[in-house]
Amino acid sequence: MSSGIETRTISAGSGRELCVELAGEPDGKPILYHPGEPMSRHLYGGWIADAEEKGIRLIGYDRPGYGGSTAHPGYTVASAAADVRAIAETLGHNRLGIWGISGGGPYALGCAALLPEVAVAVAAVAPLAPYGVEGFDFFAGMGESNVEGFKLFFSDPEAARRDLYEGREEILAATPPPVRGGKQPRVLFVTQATTRPPTFVLFTTGFLEAGYRRFLERKLRETFGFEGSPIRINVRVREKRGAPKKR
Repeated sequence: MSSGIETRTISAGSGRELCVELAGEPDGKPILYHPGEPMSRHLYGGWIADAEEKGIRLIGYDRPGYGGSTAHPGYTVASAAADVRAIAETLGHNRLGIWGISGGGPYALGCAALLPEVAVAVAAVAPLAPYGVEGFDFFAGMGESNVEGFKLFFSDPEAARRDLYEGREEILAATPPPVRGGKQPRVLFVTQATTRPPTFVLFTTGFLEAGYRRFLERKLRETFGFEGSPIRINVRVREKRGAPKKR
């Protein structure tokens, strides 16, 4: 039986740490998830429910420099294989199923190539293609906003980072979450969990009222062109480290 969501910190060597999230069946078959960009270790509730039903242990982790994982300058797609090996060994798994979505797809495929003795099976869902290959259109099939974002990042990475941060701040500043119980919850970050239908997970410091969720849904539709498509918004309240877990 599942014991809920667990967060661990695992040593990756050279003084680095990786923040790992575990869910599903603790003694089940392990499957490691490579998140997209700029997503995190947090696992979507629908995946967890499915894992519990099918006897799977889900493993998510923050790549270096994200969330609770130590930054690793010079990190590449191939570097992920060593981190995945460290996670598997620490958790006591000799073999893993591995999958990645969007920007996490290349990391999953890198594990397939570099960890054949560990990776039982590997899947890449809507992964990024190799960039800079002669005669290949890297941007073919991408949404317009993704194309614009990638081109800006390739030409001016710092400007791209400022653009992402300013866009987030603009939406939240325009209509901040309403005060609840004398405190105003904050949206820490937002990540897209799935694409069919588009599902966004909001990590917050407190509960968000239904009216504010509808406001964010409208803003997401306007910003990313989801007119006519159903959107799901899930809220995950982040507990303070060291705080007792609610039972």
